[in-house]
Amino acid sequence: MAIQFLCSSCRQPIEVDDDAANQPVTCPYCRQVTQVPAASDPTVAAARASAPPPPPPTTAPSLTIGSESVGYGPAPIPIPQLEQGNKLSWASFVCAIISVFCFIGIIGYVASVAATLPPNPTPEQMNALVRERTAGPATQAIAILGSCVLPVIGVGLGIAALVKRTKPLWPAIVAMVIFSGFVLLTCASFALAVSSAATKKP
Repeated sequence: MAIQFLCSSCRQPIEVDDDAANQPVTCPYCRQVTQVPAASDPTVAAARASAPPPPPPTTAPSLTIGSESVGYGPAPIPIPQLEQGNKLSWASFVCAIISVFCFIGIIGYVASVAATLPPNPTPEQMNALVRERTAGPATQAIAILGSCVLPVIGVGLGIAALVKRTKPLWPAIVAMVIFSGFVLLTCASFALAVSSAATKKP
C-alpha cells in the first residue's frame, strides 16, 4: 500500500511505497530531503479525490503490435520516483566532519600548550611539555577517535556508499577527500620526524 503525503518544503503531494515509511527521501519537485510519515496524510487523498479529472488528450496514443496499430486510452499520470537518502554516504560524511573537529581541537590544544613555553624553547622542551599535557585519558581518547577510529569507519562507509551508487554520492566523495588529506598529512608528519631524527645522528 502506498503512502501519500505532502513535501515539508514545497507542499507538493508525493507518493512512495509503504516500505519507505519513516525514512528520508528526496522530493522530486524541489529536490529537498523530507521525511516519509508512517501513514498516509488523509488530506492528500481527499484533495486528489476532489480534484477535477484532467482533460482528455487530443489524439489517443497508439500501441503497435506486429504490423497493426491498436489504439488505447490515455496513459496514467506517472508518479515521480523518489530517491531515498544514502545513509552510508551521510554516515561517512559525519565521520569526516567529526574527525576534522577532533583534529582542530588537538591542534588548538597543542598551540595553547606551546604558548606557555618560555621564549625560544628547545625542541626537547617543547616535546616534553606536549607529552606531559597530552598524557590525560580524555586527550588521548579524542586523538585516537579522530585520527584512527573515525577515519577507518568513515573510509569503509564511503567505499560502501560509492559501490552502492545510491544518490546522493557527494557526501561520500567529500569524506573520501578529507580522509585522503589526513593520510597525506600523516605521511608528511612521519617523513618530517624521520628526517629530523636522521639529522640529529652524528
